[in-house]
Amino acid sequence: MTSIIGGIGNRFSKYYMLKMDANYLFIKLNYNMSLQKFIEKFAEAIEMESVEGLKEGTRFRDLDEWNSLAALSVIAMFDEEYDKELKVPDFKQANTIGDLINLLK
Repeated sequence: MTSIIGGIGNRFSKYYMLKMDANYLFIKLNYNMSLQKFIEKFAEAIEMESVEGLKEGTRFRDLDEWNSLAALSVIAMFDEEYDKELKVPDFKQANTIGDLINLLK
């Protein structure tokens, strides 16, 4: 009896691990698509001509396009696109595009 239960347990364990892997893959793909969409909106907000070179770890304050108008545009983007109020202390602490994405959570 133990071997039958053990066998069933192993099949369920394998199924569960496959399901977890599929969920992880779905979450990762969803995050990557959301990341790319955020980067595109960010680039548009600060009037960048191309999103090339922008990634999660990009330090946005070091970009040539970054200035006070760009900062206001990003604050407006958060409000208009994500219905999220960007708090000044949080915004001041953000340094990378990934930091900005985390402020959406």
